Amino acid sequence: MEIKNRKMKQLTIKELAPYLPYGLKCQVQGYFKERSYEPIIFDVIGLSKIYVQTNSIDVPYISVKPILRPLSDLYKDEILNEFYIRFGGGFTNIEVFKKSFQDSIVLGSILTEFNYEYMELFFELNIDVFGLIEQNLAVDINTLNK
Repeated sequence: MEIKNRKMKQLTIKELAPYLPYGLKCQVQGYFKERSYEPIIFDVIGLSKIYVQTNSIDVPYISVKPILRPLSDLYKDEILNEFYIRFGGGFTNIEVFKKSFQDSIVLGSILTEFNYEYMELFFELNIDVFGLIEQNLAVDINTLNK
């Protein structure tokens, strides 16, 4: 039986850069002399090819997990209301807008048909548009403090 050597995907600057202007937080797992410490949350203030620059330390990408909202959070009223406030001008009421927006999510067209302004709001709201949570490269904000 042949075992294929699969390289695990790593977090890179490409996945973090779009979130940076809007205030991204990351979780860093601490290790020191083979001893593990509780994860610490930092604000990301910059990125380089090798490190994520936080408000306290520079951390290699492999030790960092951004804190993001899963796509399923797009069904939450607080998120839908934000989209309605910014983009619901052509709709007579928020319920009609929510139905149209949720239909786009169900049809899977949310990331291919929306314009740049929508994508910009996804990044501002820290929506995981790259599927990083599913790949265990990001932390679901809804699981913190549980």
